[in-house]
Amino acid sequence: MVAGSCTANGEPHGFVRAARGTITTFDPQRSIDTQAYAINSDGVVTGYYTDLGGSHHGFVRAADGSITSIDVSNADDTLARALNVSSVVTRNYYDFDFVSHGYYYSPDGTATSFDPAGSVATFAFGIDAQRGITGNYLSGADSRLHGLLYTP
Repeated sequence: MVAGSCTANGEPHGFVRAARGTITTFDPQRSIDTQAYAINSDGVVTGYYTDLGGSHHGFVRAADGSITSIDVSNADDTLARALNVSSVVTRNYYDFDFVSHGYYYSPDGTATSFDPAGSVATFAFGIDAQRGITGNYLSGADSRLHGLLYTP
């Protein structure tokens, strides 16, 4: 299976392509721009969408087509980009001061925020089967970008 984003009728939609070539497009409710980024072996898809007000929300699309929005507490925008075989999602969110923080979202609906010590901006990009999260962060002490490996 493959997941991604496409434009149909001038509007961006998420899609899933089955092994036999069938393509199914989808959009979370209230979406005007759906960006699908990752799919796991169970057919679960993650990404984010933009609503009519311009805010971003992460989402998880189950193999049965049901979609759950991800909104981290105290977030202005929530993005989602990677998931593992257990359907744990990761990426970053922006708070109301537009500071980026890492988070991971568990299948039980819990979103947990994280930032390395000294971080002024955290970005998570990948997650493995053991929940090891990779990405980078900007250090406030030396204003340099550092690699990130975080394991909850």
